Amino acid sequence: MQLSAWLDKTTHQEDASAGQRVSAALRVATLGLVIVGLGLGWLTAAGVFYYDGSHPVNIINFMAVLVGLQLLLLLFTALTILPDKIMRYLPGIQSLRETFSLFSPGRLSQLFSRFLPGRYRIALLSFWGNANRHRALFGRVEKWLILRSGQVFGVAFNLGALAGCLYLVVFSDRKLPQ
Repeated sequence: MQLSAWLDKTTHQEDASAGQRVSAALRVATLGLVIVGLGLGWLTAAGVFYYDGSHPVNIINFMAVLVGLQLLLLLFTALTILPDKIMRYLPGIQSLRETFSLFSPGRLSQLFSRFLPGRYRIALLSFWGNANRHRALFGRVEKWLILRSGQVFGVAFNLGALAGCLYLVVFSDRKLPQ
């Protein structure tokens, strides 16, 4: 009886809890990643299969962009998520991991924040302060959320590239080398 009353009260609240707000934000961010991934995949396919009639499409460029680049990103991801226990036994991997961390979006945004107007810089620094506090609590889960977001974007990018390739190959006059 009490459980039923409590469930009724919590499900009909007008104010969303912090968990519900985070869940909604993750859904919106995931949808945004899917839309951006599809668009960038399509544009990448259009760029790789660009044909102006003067020379045929180079399949090596296609393979380098759509396969080689993804293999390189997969290697970077694998190095990033390796546990510290394994990192100790691989010479030079820790310094390579630190080099990759220099190009992380967090560090780049802090670098670019120097060029923002004062109030935006303060808001961004406040955001990073909150993020660091949350990272102390939820750091182990955060890595998997970031990995999930990257995978969602990657799948959407590949679907967009595949759709773009199929469209350009089937419905346009592209010439591949013979």
